Amino acid sequence: MNDINGEVSDYRTIYQKAIEFGFQALGSQVSKVVANYLSRKYGMTIADTFSKPDSLGEALEGTLGAGALLIERRIVKFIYIQISSPLNDSNIQLRTRQDFGRYIMDSQALFQETRG
Repeated sequence: MNDINGEVSDYRTIYQKAIEFGFQALGSQVSKVVANYLSRKYGMTIADTFSKPDSLGEALEGTLGAGALLIERRIVKFIYIQISSPLNDSNIQLRTRQDFGRYIMDSQALFQETRG
């Protein structure tokens, strides 16, 4: 396996652990509701959102309303801590699901830069 694939794989692990961390606040029943929403609307699992994080943001907002921002913030914060980024909690500006997707994509790029 080459380094790029290894990096993506490592980042995917961070992403999956971040989702698990974020979903801990929801509990198993609400997490299942979000997963069901993703499955019905997009035909994807939570793990599939790695390549389309906006869909996870939309599923969270569709099921939790404004409460989705709390879970999205937990996920983003976890990722940035894992990649040792200086992003402070107060610097995380999540106003739309596109913001969530942007943070995920930016963190992946940052991960690859710092590992490359």
